[in-house]
Amino acid sequence: MKKNETKISFNCPNDVLERIEKLAKKADMDRTRLIVNMIDETSKSMELSGKVGLLQFSMLIRNMGEYMEKWATKMKDKKIDLI
Repeated sequence: MKKNETKISFNCPNDVLERIEKLAKKADMDRTRLIVNMIDETSKSMELSGKVGLLQFSMLIRNMGEYMEKWATKMKDKKIDLI
């Protein structure tokens, strides 16, 4: 564990954990890294949503979806199946 990190734990439903493990394996990263990435990006999005109005938030969600589509295409091109 690095100096600027804190170890946390939480209860996770088995079906959610199974999906996370499949995604982490397909992305070639460990489960912890995937979860941290997901929490980081989600928290940033939630933080931004508090700073903008409804229209801007809708656009933010749309842009995030477009980014995820591009990312998924890039991963498929690398021959990594996404679910």
